[in-house]
Amino acid sequence: IVKIVNEIRSKLDNENKIIPTNDMKLVGITLEGTNENNKSEAIILAIMCFLLTIAVYVQIKTVNNNGATVGLSQTESELKTQVLKIKEKYEEIKKQINDSYASKTEEIQNKYSSLQKELDSKYDEKEKEYNKKITRKRLEENKEFFANGLSEKYYTISDELMKLMKEKNNLDFEKSDEERKLEAKRNEEIKEINNKKAEELNKQEENKLNELNSSNQDRNNKINIINETNKENKKNREKAIIYYKLSLCILKE
Repeated sequence: IVKIVNEIRSKLDNENKIIPTNDMKLVGITLEGTNENNKSEAIILAIMCFLLTIAVYVQIKTVNNNGATVGLSQTESELKTQVLKIKEKYEEIKKQINDSYASKTEEIQNKYSSLQKELDSKYDEKEKEYNKKITRKRLEENKEFFANGLSEKYYTISDELMKLMKEKNNLDFEKSDEERKLEAKRNEEIKEINNKKAEELNKQEENKLNELNSSNQDRNNKINIINETNKENKKNREKAIIYYKLSLCILKE
């Protein structure tokens, strides 16, 4: 713009240049030269204002287009859709985690159910063996009593019978003790599984919150950009109107 103005100024100066002659008075030269110079300056200012108006108009179009692009890229509807997608995504992840650990918990339950059955079977067999021994020992005791009465052998057999019955009664305590240990191991494994599941769920919940916050931050940033763009557009429109009116006023003069 400056280059064009300088060229116009030079051209106007050359066209309006006054070459004094012997017949012209000095005062006349000064006044005429002043009038021509004012006219030249007015034309130059008008052209400058017109060119500045064009420049501002082009800038407004560019900024408007950019603002429109930014505005269309993220709307409230798009944000809601994005939030729903994020929530659905993490709901699916949560379901997968719960299903996975439910399967692991079921495996543990099945394993210890099987171990409990083995334990029951083992002690059932032991109890059956003791019952057989006790039955045989009772028969032996009765046979000795009917044969020899309260003999020394009878008391020996009775002592052996009492020992067997005591051992059989101890089976219940032994079994209960093993069951408690088995239950403690089962609970420990389930607790470990639940802790791992809680860890994964908490981690995914944290990731979900981070994504939601990031999405909301992007939305706020774009809204700020649109607001700033609108402010800039308003300023540029006001400048364009001022330059346009100024150029019209100068041309009328």
